[in-house]
Amino acid sequence: MGYLKNPPGGTTLILDSDKDLGKDQFAAKLAKFVKLTNFRRPEGARLDYWIKKEAQGFLNKRISKEAIDLLKELAGIEDLVKLKNELEKVSLFIGEKKDISKSDIEAAIGKSANEDIFRLIDAVSGKNTELAFDIISNLILRKVKPHEIMGLLAWHFRKLKRNPELLLSADLAIKRGRLKPALALEFVILELCR
Repeated sequence: MGYLKNPPGGTTLILDSDKDLGKDQFAAKLAKFVKLTNFRRPEGARLDYWIKKEAQGFLNKRISKEAIDLLKELAGIEDLVKLKNELEKVSLFIGEKKDISKSDIEAAIGKSANEDIFRLIDAVSGKNTELAFDIISNLILRKVKPHEIMGLLAWHFRKLKRNPELLLSADLAIKRGRLKPALALEFVILELCR
């Protein structure tokens, strides 16, 4: 503590901890002499606030709550750099316009995977194999993994009490290494469209 009470001029001391320092006695003593800064990744309302501030400060744009929610769904919430890059992409897409809307996010980044899953279910229900494969190709190009698509399909079909055995057997074939995920997904779609 002596060092902190009288540090040499021009020095900076950085201490890093993964612990929550709110109740730590040592941190409480340190707080009298230093500035404590929390660098945790923002979550929930703090993440929404971060996105809004990035849009305002860096891009000079306003963004609606619906646009924030869709941006988080499409870009994910784990990687702040990816979120910021996608926000920049939308900003460039809308040009001089000051407000970022949900439709701007859809146009610049793409539609929600869930929305496409509903379209996929409609295509399968209508026995439209060609449309179903187009939707799957689009989802995979947007980096939605085949097992995620099958999981969403399984969730929807469980609600409709339809073909759970088919999806279960495809899932087992993937897990046992008998089929690659993309191929298993194609077989499922072909069977569902019969």
